[in-house]
Amino acid sequence: MDHSEEVFMQNEKVVSARLLAHGFEYVVVDYLWYRRKVAGAYTNSLGFDAINKWGRVIPDPERWPSSKGGKGFSEVANKVHAMGLKFGIHVMRGISTQAVNANTPILDTVKVVLSHQKSRPLITFSPFLYDSLVLREMNQ
Repeated sequence: MDHSEEVFMQNEKVVSARLLAHGFEYVVVDYLWYRRKVAGAYTNSLGFDAINKWGRVIPDPERWPSSKGGKGFSEVANKVHAMGLKFGIHVMRGISTQAVNANTPILDTVKVVLSHQKSRPLITFSPFLYDSLVLREMNQ
């Protein structure tokens, strides 16, 4: 989970300069881009996700500083696209444990997460500039 915006952008520059000509066109932000670093917590510790008021995971602003102010990955995606590459993220299907713990409201409904969590996974994506999306199941 040590990946950050700085490390990702360094890697993206290498892919663009050295690999794009050989058919590599996607750069993907790997798993746990939304997990906050908390002293004493393991990488996979649940309940430490960066979320917005609707319980949606957002990039950890400490590791992804351009995401501050609700910008999400838009600045990173724009830079990636400017290099001729396609941008993707790895996400987990379902509701974040942090959203359940906070019992956040669900956008455009009168429901809150706890009233919805047993029925079906909630998937809503912010308007980032995704070219690729890796979707996996959340454990909880």
